[in-house]
Amino acid sequence: METQTTTPKKTRKRMRSSDLHKQPLVRFQVEVLSRNLPRYEKAMAMAGLPTKRALVDYALAVLEWMIEETELGRTVGSWRKDVGFVELCTPALASVRAIAKVEQAEQPAQWSHWEI
Repeated sequence: METQTTTPKKTRKRMRSSDLHKQPLVRFQVEVLSRNLPRYEKAMAMAGLPTKRALVDYALAVLEWMIEETELGRTVGSWRKDVGFVELCTPALASVRAIAKVEQAEQPAQWSHWEI
């Protein structure tokens, strides 16, 4: 008789919304130009984000992901059928790239068995 092995299903440690309000909060107040508020509201509606807090949380999660990808030497962008890959070029990502390059240069060289 043959036994099958199954890999356990990966689960994400998400907090239940009922537990979210129990977390310690910090007031984070930001001044924005009133003319930009319709842009934020449109983004919230398009993405199905119910609150400005959710918008900020989501935006920061995406920014953190872009920073992580850039630190690893990857390029962030989008694919368009008509022109191909279009890189997202921002001063923030250029800064991340420059800092990562300096930090990589400061790392001691690691020996590899491929280097002879």
